[in-house]
Amino acid sequence: MSEPIVEKLKKLESVITEYDEIITEDMKNLRKEYAVMSSEKLSEKLNEEKEKGKVLTIGIIGKVNSGKSSLLNSVFFNGEDVLPKAATPMTASLTVLTYGDTFSANVEYFSANEIEDIKKGHNSYKIEFEKLYEEKKKDITERYKKRGKTVSATEIEEDARKSAVEAMSEKGHNDAFYDQYERMLKSGIAPNTMGNKTTEKIAAKNLGELMGLMNDYVGYSGKKMPYTKSVEIQLAGEEFKSLENICVVDTPGVNDPVRSREQRTEEYLSECDVVFIVSPAGSFITANDMDLMDRLSSKEGVQELYLVASRADSGVNQGSVIAEAKGDLNAAKTSISKTLLNTATNNLTKLKNDHPEIKDQFDKLVNESSDRFILLSAICNAMKLRFSNKNTWDGDMNTAWRNLSKNYPAYFGDDQSENTNLANLDSLSNITLIKNKIEFARSEKNNIIAKHQKEQLDTQSSNIEQFKTELQRSLEQKQEEIKNEDLQKIQDEKTKLEQRLYRGADAIDDAFDDCFSKFKEAVKKAATHGTKSEIQTALSTARTQTEEGVDRWHERRGGIIGAIAKFFGMGEYVEKSRSYTAIRPGAVHNSILLPLVNGLQMRLADSVEEAKKEWERSMPRTIIEEYQTVIGNDANDDTDRLRYALRNVLNNMEIPLFDFSSLPFKGTRSGTLRNDAVNDFLEEVYAYLGELDLRYRTMIEGTLKKIEKKLKRQKISELLFEDVQKQINELENNIKNKTYILDKLAKCLTAIKGIE
Repeated sequence: MSEPIVEKLKKLESVITEYDEIITEDMKNLRKEYAVMSSEKLSEKLNEEKEKGKVLTIGIIGKVNSGKSSLLNSVFFNGEDVLPKAATPMTASLTVLTYGDTFSANVEYFSANEIEDIKKGHNSYKIEFEKLYEEKKKDITERYKKRGKTVSATEIEEDARKSAVEAMSEKGHNDAFYDQYERMLKSGIAPNTMGNKTTEKIAAKNLGELMGLMNDYVGYSGKKMPYTKSVEIQLAGEEFKSLENICVVDTPGVNDPVRSREQRTEEYLSECDVVFIVSPAGSFITANDMDLMDRLSSKEGVQELYLVASRADSGVNQGSVIAEAKGDLNAAKTSISKTLLNTATNNLTKLKNDHPEIKDQFDKLVNESSDRFILLSAICNAMKLRFSNKNTWDGDMNTAWRNLSKNYPAYFGDDQSENTNLANLDSLSNITLIKNKIEFARSEKNNIIAKHQKEQLDTQSSNIEQFKTELQRSLEQKQEEIKNEDLQKIQDEKTKLEQRLYRGADAIDDAFDDCFSKFKEAVKKAATHGTKSEIQTALSTARTQTEEGVDRWHERRGGIIGAIAKFFGMGEYVEKSRSYTAIRPGAVHNSILLPLVNGLQMRLADSVEEAKKEWERSMPRTIIEEYQTVIGNDANDDTDRLRYALRNVLNNMEIPLFDFSSLPFKGTRSGTLRNDAVNDFLEEVYAYLGELDLRYRTMIEGTLKKIEKKLKRQKISELLFEDVQKQINELENNIKNKTYILDKLAKCLTAIKGIE
């Protein structure tokens, strides 16, 4: 369908090029007026759409040790441990996987400024921690003295350190900066030597060599691991063909110390076509998972979300599940699926109820939970793939096999056939279902791309036809004018027109100024309509984002009270509790601040576009009316020429782009904050929202001044006078060469009419 439209446009462009001497500037400006792309641009955009459809972007989110790497290794690498497993959130860099011609990796390091920010955060944490540590050590020492209990200095220090860590967490001090910079210091590479090195390319002959080299950058003990911001890995060869036309984004955990890396993660996730939220079956969809899900934001196109309960083998081997299932594997899967689904649905529903402004993509997870829930066991998949070589199983696989054989003997074990064992391992692994979900997302994406492409083609087809029709009409009008005019008449008219334009110059300039003033007012009014109330609503909503909760734990009873309690069988431990207030900055940012700023930006862009359209419609009419008022009836002779001149001038007026860089919230907090940290974060939000309206209006005023300065470099009357003179000079030349020009016009019109 695209080829005929592109070919039609190419033919039209060819005619315009061939007959350039008779197709005037105002005729060419019709193309801009009807928003007709160049054939190269149209072809490029159509190819871009096709390319978008080729590459499927898959995002994987989940806390450290949730089973993300195992899932990816099972789906794309036939169960082989290709992806390194992160031991802590700090060892988890943003990793992007693609298919290519060679085995290689592009490593991006933290910049000098980012390393400096990490250092500042480290020092700030260290100072506050040492202060609290000394206070706790003093308190604990005094407490033991009062009880008459003698304990070692080491024990006091351990208790003080533990209490200080808890107190730091209570105050919302994240130790991520501290941990990251400590790793830098221990790496053997001085931080000040790494800041100027932004990227590094790693090339290898095969996967084994690449993974060996990568350990230095992403391995737990890798020298350059603390400095690694992100890694793009390219794999080659037939064994990795499953990655062809796929981009996999494996995200780091929550509480990323560097906001720029977290922003990069959010950017990647916003482009994902399908996202798998991986959470272990034993602790499914916890607060940490909710923190990670805060990173998700809706986008145009398809974004399929799925909840993946990993380590299903451990789930079916839980005591309560075994007792209820009585050896029936299907009953066990049904039981844990039901329990986990209820947990997820309840948590997500509570999240939606507590935060109704959260993006709509979570609706699918709540309303279609059974279709968007996958029970998965990567270890069962690995066991299945190596079933004929059990001697290659590792300790975890052998343990899982023993438990499955013992608890579900009718499904697993030496008494069952190989086909039965393989079928049940496959059923519990559920890797096939994951692959089916990926293919579904691919088909949906292709449908959306096809729809976008059709809409674009339909629009361009209509625009091209209108442009062709209007171009033909203008050429026919020019043909008649040349036929009916003579040189002396035109020269006389030129002198009179110059005199009239001189007399009407002030009226033209005043009319233009009035129209531009109306344009500015229209932009300001439309762009700021409701802004204050929306910011106030965001402010009020932000105040409701805190959550109240209670931490409960058990402590050993101390001193004589503990001894009495133990003697009377009252228990050695006593339950303690502590109330807290919490907030998730990610939810506030993605569900309140980001939509607010995006809304302001879109409104401003729409306001400018609408005001510009009205300006372009009304300005020529207003200027011509004012000109006619000053000149009188003689002005009617100039109307067509003025109208063409205005069209040319308007089409050459470019409106500068708006700079939105000052609007987004620049907060750096993530994860879940508690108590004092909640107030600190909310103060930042309140201060930001309090200034946002003024910032927004100042930005509008500044940009409108830039537009005005650009448009008023030369008086509109002078621009129109120059254009009208150009029109008449051209007409004079055409009349002098009447026979030649009319012949050219006839051939040009025949060529245009012949384009179908």
